[in-house]
Amino acid sequence: MSQQDKKKSHKIIWLIILVILIFLFIFCIILFITRYIFIQKITKSPDTQTSPIENVVNNYYGYIEGSLGYPSDYIPAMSICAQNINTKEEFCTYQLIEGPQYTYSIGYLLQVPAGTYNVYAQLIDEDTGSWLVDPYKAYYSDYVVCDANIFDCTSHKPIDIIIEANYTTSKVDPQDWYADI
Repeated sequence: MSQQDKKKSHKIIWLIILVILIFLFIFCIILFITRYIFIQKITKSPDTQTSPIENVVNNYYGYIEGSLGYPSDYIPAMSICAQNINTKEEFCTYQLIEGPQYTYSIGYLLQVPAGTYNVYAQLIDEDTGSWLVDPYKAYYSDYVVCDANIFDCTSHKPIDIIIEANYTTSKVDPQDWYADI
């Protein structure tokens, strides 16, 4: 093969590579524009300004909120959990919220899928965040609703809380620390 033939073949190879790169570049631009238009169609709904993901979350999850209390002069670190009464799945938060809307200025907010739940508080170790050895759970119960009057309130049965999607159920106060006494 002559030197001139080699140069020609190199030019042809480079030309083919250039054509392929141009084709890939144009394909990527078309793909990007198509994806952008598709995403715009999904996220711009005439009824709402929320994204499809936010709509799914709002139509699936609800919130439980309440005040915390403890038979002491302070409220120790605790987790607040909601257990689905059908699936037994638990959803917990360790974040305590301060605010005047809560009975003792400390409360919680917990996001859960729509369903029926029992809500309880459980003490945790402040340093490790793990549950203490004592597995005691203070439920939101008949006793709490009865104003925690030891003499008049004898039932400590947990109350089933129905959580609706996109709605906050308030005043669910897991404060029945006397159930085992």
